[in-house]
Amino acid sequence: MAVIFIACIGLLGLSSFVTQRRLKEIGVRKVLGGSVGSILFLFLKDFGKWILIALVLGCPLAILVVRTWLQNLSYRTDISAWILF
Repeated sequence: MAVIFIACIGLLGLSSFVTQRRLKEIGVRKVLGGSVGSILFLFLKDFGKWILIALVLGCPLAILVVRTWLQNLSYRTDISAWILF
C-alpha cells in the first residue's frame, strides 16, 4: 500500500513539474480557444504512454517473482495473471 502511495506522490510531482514547464503552451492554447479536455488529453497522452510501458513491463515481472517466491513455501498455491487486474 505504501508503494502505491509513493508512486502516486511521484506521479503528482512529475505532472506538476511538466505543467509548470508547459505553462505558456497551456495559456496560448486556452487563448486560441482550446478546451480543458483537449489540454488534459495532451497530458494524459504523455503520461499514459509511460504508465502503459510500466504496466507491460511490471506485471509479467511481478507474476514471475511471486511464482518463484510461492514455490519455496510449504503450502503452495497457484497464481494467475488475473490477480493483478
